[in-house]
Amino acid sequence: MRNDATFEKIEAWLYFQEKNYAEAARSYELFAKQSTAPEADWRLLQFYLADYANRKTDFWKKMHEILDPANSDRFRPDAEKLKGTLQTMRIPEE
Repeated sequence: MRNDATFEKIEAWLYFQEKNYAEAARSYELFAKQSTAPEADWRLLQFYLADYANRKTDFWKKMHEILDPANSDRFRPDAEKLKGTLQTMRIPEE
């Protein structure tokens, strides 16, 4: 029996290795919707970053969700560091 969530996660990483970031983000997005793993949102943010030119709005929406103090996201410190790096690179926040 095929586990679609596992398949989509593997598919996302394969697309990522091929530098097909749009498909990688799409596949991982499908996985993340089914996942309860705490790192799913953080990894999805990274896939959005890889396809930033096309997924900028999704990237910043997910970034704000992770940074929201109302959420107890264990990846908040990583997100804060990433946001600082983007600010240093003069990448505007949306």
